[in-house]
Amino acid sequence: MLYKYIDEEGTYVITDNPPPEFKLVPDSPPDVTEEKRLERDKEQEKEREKTQTVRNAGTEKQEKIRAARSDWEQALTREENYRLNMQTAANYTQRLYWREMWERQKKVVGETKKKLDELMGLP
Repeated sequence: MLYKYIDEEGTYVITDNPPPEFKLVPDSPPDVTEEKRLERDKEQEKEREKTQTVRNAGTEKQEKIRAARSDWEQALTREENYRLNMQTAANYTQRLYWREMWERQKKVVGETKKKLDELMGLP
């Protein structure tokens, strides 16, 4: 344990072995120190929460954008595959089937693109 005392010359001395007649010099009353510490801790906690909320919001938005972009890219790939299947179909029935699938997929691509644009804040 360290002790803080004032020697004969009036200087503060901190030591683990003070003289027997040392004066205990408190930094501040314990209640005031405790109150200030609690107040400072509350302020720091509030600041941390604000920072964390902003950081989490940014991260969540980026995750949503990443997921929407992935969905859009998948939809584009499917659309391309359906178009190629339609073009290489052997008969009219197969072409008709793949054309219907291709048209549905074009709608899905449009919807996912709108969702992605909304998340990114594009008009």
